[in-house]
Amino acid sequence: MKARDLYALAVRLAGLAFIGFAIFDATHLVALWIGAPLPSQYPAATLKIAIGIWTILGLVLTFGADGITRLVYGPGP
Repeated sequence: MKARDLYALAVRLAGLAFIGFAIFDATHLVALWIGAPLPSQYPAATLKIAIGIWTILGLVLTFGADGITRLVYGPGP
């Protein structure tokens, strides 16, 4: 693997991590809706915004990794 390939992989992994954060926040939102006690609770509106931002960032990084890599490394060989 070249550095270019590793960079694209790292960008995709970051995207998947962001999607994981969205799932984590969605779990907190569901727990809030059902009334489960959590040690720290954010308002539902804050969780919805966080879920949206994490999801958008995750999708952009996961599916746009080739474009981002091309932007950073220039056109491929």
